[in-house]
Amino acid sequence: TYSYSQVTILMNSPPYGGILSISPTTGTAMNTTHSWITKSWSDSLSDYPISYIMSYYASSYNLGIIVKKLDSATYTTSTIGQGLETFSYRVTCIVTAYDIYNSSANASTYITSNPAKVSQQLVTQLQSSLTDAFLYSDTNQINQLVGSVVVSINSKNCSLVSKNNYCSSLNRQICANTANTCGECLSGFIGITGDSNIKCSK
Repeated sequence: TYSYSQVTILMNSPPYGGILSISPTTGTAMNTTHSWITKSWSDSLSDYPISYIMSYYASSYNLGIIVKKLDSATYTTSTIGQGLETFSYRVTCIVTAYDIYNSSANASTYITSNPAKVSQQLVTQLQSSLTDAFLYSDTNQINQLVGSVVVSINSKNCSLVSKNNYCSSLNRQICANTANTCGECLSGFIGITGDSNIKCSK
């Protein structure tokens, strides 16, 4: 005699097919207001509704700034911090779509966010916007404003090491966190830990 049991497991697939559009695609950090919209997402009918979170980063996904918290809205507006000079001030913008089972998928696009010329008018504008955001408990606006300022302030001058593939010739990541200094060793190479302009080797 023998016995057996059987279990059927239904696998959930994440949302798919979505795109992210941002306008304008070129602007000035902390100043230009960009419109974000995502569309064309699909999923199984039983997995709806779909929710979205929007963010951007200048150097690393792990240092992303959230501009729209997780909800069902498919659009938002925001200012953005400046990109890195190494990447010609290019910023990566991302939308992550979640179904009701928390399966997720991303769509991304790029914009150019040039450095802002800091003036008293810009400082006053930022202070006024931040005051209003706290007054109305607008967490999206608070994240946007604080994030754009932090990203712009922390942006480093990498002009001396951004040309002629200088950092890649040292087998290191691009300059991002320390002024005019290449990043960590590339995968597969060893050398001085952290940012440095000393070549890594295998």
